[in-house]
Amino acid sequence: MKIALIQQKCTNNRELNRHKGLEAVRKAADQGAKVICFAELSFDPFYPQIIATSDKLKLAEPIPGPTTEMFSGLAQDLDIVIILNLFERDGEHTVAICYDRHYPEYMRALALNGAEIVFVPQAGAVGEWPRGLYEAELQVAAFQNGFFTALCNRVGEESKLTFSGGSFICNPDGKVIVRADEGKDQILLSDVDLNKVKESFAKQLFIPDRRPELYADWLSKIK
Repeated sequence: MKIALIQQKCTNNRELNRHKGLEAVRKAADQGAKVICFAELSFDPFYPQIIATSDKLKLAEPIPGPTTEMFSGLAQDLDIVIILNLFERDGEHTVAICYDRHYPEYMRALALNGAEIVFVPQAGAVGEWPRGLYEAELQVAAFQNGFFTALCNRVGEESKLTFSGGSFICNPDGKVIVRADEGKDQILLSDVDLNKVKESFAKQLFIPDRRPELYADWLSKIK
């Protein structure tokens, strides 16, 4: 199966950003991508970089809404899956969103529930963390849990932050198999062999050898 990460700069024009995204989806699908993922807050400036105001909060979209209708229609036409991360009203998330990747228990829970690829829409700025930490974190998650990880990062200079790009995909052995350039728009494509999941060290050793009955109480501690 082929997957694609759409790394694209955002302007202040949501409509323009959406149409740019739709064109990127078509290009990725033309190259064989069956699952396509966008970065965090896919078609808007990254609003959390400034203090929220009532005017900004009014821009939040309903789900379903105009953006999801537009992209779900295209996904149906092309027989693909599109993963969006939107500025939404009262939404619920079922993928690892940026900050979620810092919680190993969440990544393990995804593995135990059958995840084969974990997509991470991200808004990582230049100099935000030590260089290489994004990759290391998701390489370890992929290796320990026996799934592919695919981080799609924002890119481009905005009002307060410059987002670095450099999206990447790791295989279940913890190896980065493809990486996008930093600082520019790019469609990152990769073939993923899902047989690698069941053949991984995690699925063969680490997960079967768990002893959750010994530490269940530890994981329930709030502090």
